[in-house]
Amino acid sequence: VPHGVNTETYHPAPCKVDAWESLGYPGKYGIGIFGRVREQKGVV
Repeated sequence: VPHGVNTETYHPAPCKVDAWESLGYPGKYGIGIFGRVREQKGVV
């Protein structure tokens, strides 16, 4: 089953350091969390 992501459009940045710096975030690392913020999940 294909995963549904167009790998010609979405692909890793050629240089992750440059990509990170272009976002303006401090430091070298970031953590992303994707999900729903709902009371039932205990995160509100």
